[in-house]
Amino acid sequence: MGEDLDYLNATLETVRNGMIDARERLRSRHTDWQDDDARLTIFNKCSNVVGSAHLGVAFMAHHLCRREWWTEKVKYGDSPHAIQNSCDEFNMFLRISFIQNLFFALESSFRVFVRALDPVACSHGCSEFKSIYEWLLKKLNMQQHAPLLDLIRNVRNVMHNNGLFFPTSAKNASVTYRGQTYPFEVGKPNNFVTWRFILELVPDFTSLAVDIVNSSEFIQITRIPEPS
Repeated sequence: MGEDLDYLNATLETVRNGMIDARERLRSRHTDWQDDDARLTIFNKCSNVVGSAHLGVAFMAHHLCRREWWTEKVKYGDSPHAIQNSCDEFNMFLRISFIQNLFFALESSFRVFVRALDPVACSHGCSEFKSIYEWLLKKLNMQQHAPLLDLIRNVRNVMHNNGLFFPTSAKNASVTYRGQTYPFEVGKPNNFVTWRFILELVPDFTSLAVDIVNSSEFIQITRIPEPS
């Protein structure tokens, strides 16, 4: 398969713990925030995505990549080649699911945050995600975080189009983040979207979420319930 499962296991555990620790620090600081407050549940949603990916990696390591598991569980397709293909396919499925679901967790929370600040902004929080986060970051004077969200939005576009970049603008794009420029070319895949790439971004998403919910604009709000 070529993946370093030990790295994935350790890193997923680390980033999930980082999310949980961030939530608990916020809970301790803001004792009036209830468990279903969106300023806390954003960390729940993201950590649940990481936890599910962690379980998937454990399944790969302890079962899917082992010949004996296939011999016991499957009536056919237990040749080394078939096992390798299945491991590769599951690994790709898990990575794409991780990116998509992490994106969904962030997007859904950002829409709640916009409506909490202004119920009618961005078409009542229903505009495209780029409009949502650009409005929110401008409102909070946190535009420095925009490249991170531009990057994950374009990565998600690639995942949404079966691994190829097809933006609504039909134009090439590029995002520079932390001194590295990431190209997005119409109709082409992005080979840089690896597990290591996305996992190195996750702590930045956690920091972004902390900055947003700790902003003065959000601290002064009594309650922001998570829609159920």
